[in-house]
Parts: sequence; structure tokens; C-alpha cells
Amino acid sequence: KSEELISAWQMKAMPDIISRDSVSIPDMVEMGMLAPLSELFAEDIAAMKGRWLGPAWNLCNYEGAQYGVPTYVDIAPMLAYNRNMFAKAGILVPTNWSQVVEAAKKLYTPEHYGIILPATLGLNDLQIFIGIAYGNGGRFLSPEGDKVVFNGKGFVDALQLYVDLFRKHKVTPPGTLEIDYMKTIELFLRERTAMAVGMSWFPIVVQNLGVPEGFDYRMASFPVKEKITGKYPSAAAIMDATTTYMMISTSKVKKEAWE
Repeated sequence: KSEELISAWQMKAMPDIISRDSVSIPDMVEMGMLAPLSELFAEDIAAMKGRWLGPAWNLCNYEGAQYGVPTYVDIAPMLAYNRNMFAKAGILVPTNWSQVVEAAKKLYTPEHYGIILPATLGLNDLQIFIGIAYGNGGRFLSPEGDKVVFNGKGFVDALQLYVDLFRKHKVTPPGTLEIDYMKTIELFLRERTAMAVGMSWFPIVVQNLGVPEGFDYRMASFPVKEKITGKYPSAAAIMDATTTYMMISTSKVKKEAWE
């Protein structure tokens, strides 16, 4: 999708309005692609701001200007679990990392894996990992924004959790590094795994793929480590405005497009 968007921009064949994820805003602004809504429609933007939660609204702000209007916010990380498999194994929903590991080990059988975590370099997979690391007190930058800190214990121990599930306990499918978010959900729906780590829009994909008859699942927030090892406060979740309306800077009908 990004390649198609860039191609359309280079060919001067852009629409007036697009819907994209908020993490794309900085790159598109630097390319000159987006119109600053807070400058063009200052009164409207000021009036709209109070209708959104601050963190969600601010996801569409770059260097003091508002470039998008969020219509949907994703939350990560989430844990989907097969209720029938849980009941059969006689276990409860995990509330910390150690319980996740133990549950995955108990749920692992010749018929299905204990858990699957999408682990490619795709955006969704990275968002999930970042959410787990932030829950463990990890951060990319210091609060002052002047120091890179993602090599701290918050991130390192989150990565170790992945490694342990993959290599030490062997409760995940082989080739996990090639299994992305969408494949994760498909395997979960086929009952090839008892648990799957995802994002809040997991149910939307399930609905589109079709839920097998008798399939019973629930979602919960992915638990944090029993003792936070990162330097910073544990974050309950991270958010991304994945469907954000933005206006293209080259639009010749900005007023009409805004209306």
C-alpha cells in the first residue's frame, strides 16, 4: 500500500482525501504530501479536538500541526485464547508472563501449539512487540527525548520472552519469524494454537475470515511481567490511529474535501 501511495504521489495522481495509519504521518509530511489541517481549518480543528481522547488525537499531530482526524484506534497487545482448550486443560487466563509460559506449556499438544506470537518485521507484529516491551517498562527514548533507551531491560526481557517461548519451551509453531499477524489469526481460527497474541482489531479479521462453527474464544489484555524490569512505568497498552483521514496537500478543492 505504501508503494502504491508513493507511486501515485510521484505520478501526481493522488485523491483529495486518504485514510492511513497515523504512524505514516511524519514520513508523508516530510515528503510534502499532507495538508496541515490545523492551519487550513483552525476553528474546526479546535472545536473537534475535545471530542477525542488526548492521546488518540495527538497521534495525528506532527511538529505542532494536526494532519489527520482519527476514526479508529488500535490497542496492543491483546491475548486471544480458545475457551474450549482452556476449559479442557483446566487453566485460567494468564495474568503475568510466567503464567503465559506455563499455560502455553500445558496447552501444547500434538494437535495444537500452546501460543503463537507474530514475529515478522511487519508493522502489526512490531506494534505488538513494542506494546509488550512498554508494558515491561521499556521505552525507545528517555522522557526528555535526548537519549535512546530501547536497549534497556524493558525491551531486552520482552525479547527474551519471545526467545524462550520459541526456543526453550518450543510451544510455538516452527518458522515463527515468517508468520505474520494475519497468518497468526488464521492458525488460531483453525485451532492450531490455543493462544494468539494480537491487537484490538483481531475480532474484525476473525469476522472477515469466518468463525468456524462451535469456535469459542475471548480476548484479554496481554499480561505484564510479574515484576517490571524496565526503568519506566508499565504501560497498559500502546495505541495507533490506524484509520485516519488525511488531506493531500495538492488537492485543488480543499474546502470541499473538508466538508
